[in-house]
Amino acid sequence: MMAIGKRLISGFLVLVVSSLMFLTSPAIAATSSDVLTLTPENFETEVVKSDKPVVVILISDTTREALEVSLDKVKSEAQTTFGDKYKIVLGTVEANPETYYQTPVPRIYPPISTASIYEKGTKIASGFFINPNDPRQEFESIKDFNY
Repeated sequence: MMAIGKRLISGFLVLVVSSLMFLTSPAIAATSSDVLTLTPENFETEVVKSDKPVVVILISDTTREALEVSLDKVKSEAQTTFGDKYKIVLGTVEANPETYYQTPVPRIYPPISTASIYEKGTKIASGFFINPNDPRQEFESIKDFNY
């Protein structure tokens, strides 16, 4: 009887782990050719060493898939709001946990999308938005905010 229970648990764990591999795919760049994808590896060059202030937008893979979020549309909305004075980069919450957890947001699942402004590597404004298909209001609220 114990052996059957162990086999069932092992089989269940294999299914769960296999499913998670599909949900947390870091291949967000494959969905859009014009979107600069933020990773922990390029954070230093794209954000810290940038000549312009940088708008960092992080969206959960789960949210992106469930709401069919167009990264091109999110980036376009950010460019319309912030203009040429800012560099816009997008990434996933899953691929950038350190950056994500620096923003005070409710810790729920799926993770809430965030937008932060960095200047010379220092975060000067941040916020979160529930619907990544319509982030305009959040972008406007952090645009001219300084700590």
